[in-house]
Amino acid sequence: MLKSVLKGEQCARCKICCSFVRADVWEAPEFTRDRLNETAFKDENEILFCPSLDRDKGCTLGEDKPFDCKIWPLRPFMIDGKLKIGVANICPAFQTETDYKLKELLENGLYDTIAEMAGKDDTLIKEYTEDYRIII
Repeated sequence: MLKSVLKGEQCARCKICCSFVRADVWEAPEFTRDRLNETAFKDENEILFCPSLDRDKGCTLGEDKPFDCKIWPLRPFMIDGKLKIGVANICPAFQTETDYKLKELLENGLYDTIAEMAGKDDTLIKEYTEDYRIII
C-alpha cells in the first residue's frame, strides 16, 4: 500500500516493524500478539520477531499479511471522536521531511481505505501515543 512512497528494499533491510519488545506488543498484529504475550519475553529489553518473518527473505505472508502490517508505519487513532492517521516516529524510512508524501497518499484514497478497514475491524484503531506524528 505504501509502495509508491517506500521502496521494498528499505523495509527488507530494516525489519523494525516486525520486531517487538515487551512494551510494544500492543503494536503487533493480532495473530502475532497471541504469540508475543508477557510470558514470551525473558526481560523488557529482549527483542522477539514476528513468527512470519524470515530474517533473510522478509515477510513470508506476501499479500496475505494483515492490513495493519500493510499500512505500517501508519496507524489509525481515534482522537476527539475523529479518525486520525499517524506515522511511527521510529520508522527510519519516514521522518518529518517525508510527511508530505504520506499526507498526499492519504488524501488520494488511502485514508478512505484505512477508515473502511477500521470500520470493519476496530482492533486496527490504536490508543494514541506520542510515538506517532499525526499526518491527517
